Amino acid sequence: MPPTTRNKWLVLSLGLMGVTLGGPLACVPEEEAGLVGPDEAETTPRASGKVSGKVTGNASPAPSPSPTASPASGGGSAGNTGVNIGAGISDDPPPATPLPTLPPVTVPDPTPTPFGTAGQEVGFPGEGLALTGLGALPYPLVLTTTGAQEIGASGFAGTRFGAPISTPVAIAADPAAGSRSAWIASSTPAHLDRLTMGTGGFGFDGSVTLPATPSALAASGDEVWAPLVDGRLVRVRTPDLTTAAFTGPARPVAIALGTSRAWIVTRDRVLAEIDRTTGTLVATSSTGPDPVDVAVDAAGTVWVACAGDDTVSRHTSSASQTLSVGPAPHALLADGRRLWVAVTGGMATLTPAGERESPDVTLRFSPVDLARDATGRIWALGSAGQVQWVWPRKAGE
Repeated sequence: MPPTTRNKWLVLSLGLMGVTLGGPLACVPEEEAGLVGPDEAETTPRASGKVSGKVTGNASPAPSPSPTASPASGGGSAGNTGVNIGAGISDDPPPATPLPTLPPVTVPDPTPTPFGTAGQEVGFPGEGLALTGLGALPYPLVLTTTGAQEIGASGFAGTRFGAPISTPVAIAADPAAGSRSAWIASSTPAHLDRLTMGTGGFGFDGSVTLPATPSALAASGDEVWAPLVDGRLVRVRTPDLTTAAFTGPARPVAIALGTSRAWIVTRDRVLAEIDRTTGTLVATSSTGPDPVDVAVDAAGTVWVACAGDDTVSRHTSSASQTLSVGPAPHALLADGRRLWVAVTGGMATLTPAGERESPDVTLRFSPVDLARDATGRIWALGSAGQVQWVWPRKAGE
């Protein structure tokens, strides 16, 4: 057909199709396309479609809530949620839902302290050598190869006292109430240093030269005693630092002071009894193999730890007995109610009558020395400088 006739026929066909399908496509209402609700009117500008993804954490709703993304949006990134068709962007959104109230954050104590609960381990630099308790101090002084050191009020390593200490060997103090001085023995050169607690803290206030290297140290009352490796025994009067030297047993290992006697054990398995007034040898007796420490309790009973056979021997004026205590006993402490024995992995305890208590105290390290502070607490020192309060573990013990 001619072009003019063909164009007229096409227009007529499209018109008939529009009538058949319900009217022209341009007349389809927006609500049927899913863009607005049937009751919404275009009386105000449409929302922008951008939603913030940043949460401030304020549990209270803002005074003028802004549109929020529908759960169907899938939680897009901040500032662009990728709103889907039918997401319901509305000029009149429902009221904002308040954020849930979160529980408070629990922050652990950044400075745990051993003074509230037994078991807090404190680390000190250097190799652990010895502990001592002062009668005026609620924690012991620690001696390592780097010098003497306090346990600070926070429960951690406090002030360290180095000079004039050189090559430290032992530390000792009078545990009697009110005592304020500790003595430190050094080997190169051989001497004793006195460390006294004053109103401004500790300070060195005296030194005594020794004729040979000290092997141990003990303090009681106004005296400090030091057995020397060459067999001599030195006594220092603490008020004026005057000294006296006596002949003692050869190869001494440890010393303990009783009311009127000094007790020394040697590598030759000898327990020597020394008169504290005259410095003379009163008596000797044999010990077990490899004696390592000696202690005297309030009743005058003498205890000797022997690492060679894992025993502690108990000596009274009338009898002696040998008790098994555990692997490699290394140090002793008599606190008036029991005998504490440092063994591999912890401590064993004995009653004053020599009966073994149970259970043993288990530690994460093997203690090399024990001490009691002014409050009666027992502390242990490890070879790597670990210090731990081990008793009482709870009230009433």
